[in-house]
Amino acid sequence: MSLLNKMSAVQKISSVVAKKVTITGKVRVPMTTEQVVEAKANIIKNNLGRSVAPNTFDVAVPFRVAVYNKGDQEFNNYGIYESADVAAAIGTIVSVGHFGERATAGTYDESVVEASAAYQAFLSDPQNADIIARASGDKLCITAEQRQAKAA
Repeated sequence: MSLLNKMSAVQKISSVVAKKVTITGKVRVPMTTEQVVEAKANIIKNNLGRSVAPNTFDVAVPFRVAVYNKGDQEFNNYGIYESADVAAAIGTIVSVGHFGERATAGTYDESVVEASAAYQAFLSDPQNADIIARASGDKLCITAEQRQAKAA
């Protein structure tokens, strides 16, 4: 069973030219305030999940996946993505890895995600091995692990 197949059991839950910023040879166009508001509304409307937020720094790559961990009191970032489907799928995996049964899933097209180079890169990145193992059920989710440590 694929990782995305496992995530299907989890509970479900535009572009205007702005100031250009050049970073390492790439031109990034930050989102305007209106674009951020529109992006947030679209994320909610399309049920991309709680782990997906607008990437305000680059309108060409509009989706950011991150989870706030109360135990560490910091955001854990899992990348920026062009595709809403890929961001929602990775957001779901990350959410399950962090929150286990309490996670909520975003809505995504599994065939689009499986064919995506960004998704394949996420799976093959060694930095993501721990969160993928947690989402797969091979390890305890992060919040459960923190609760056990507190109780000990």
